[in-house]
Amino acid sequence: MAPQIVGLAFGHFALRMNPILLLGALTGAQTVTAAMAAIQERSGSPVAVLGYTPAYPIANILLTTWGTIVVAVIAS
Repeated sequence: MAPQIVGLAFGHFALRMNPILLLGALTGAQTVTAAMAAIQERSGSPVAVLGYTPAYPIANILLTTWGTIVVAVIAS
């Protein structure tokens, strides 16, 4: 929960992002498609997809990369 809370606070107070766009970016960073669909349904707006779209592939690349790095560090 800590990364989500910090990300929400940073995006809202420091970056002054649109709340729906910010929530879309946070769900994309966590790669949770169901949460993005819930945000869209609840808000009645497709704006969440604009935040979700760039965050999702970056998160998938980082998850794969860091998984390899963690295994290499533990194995050595």
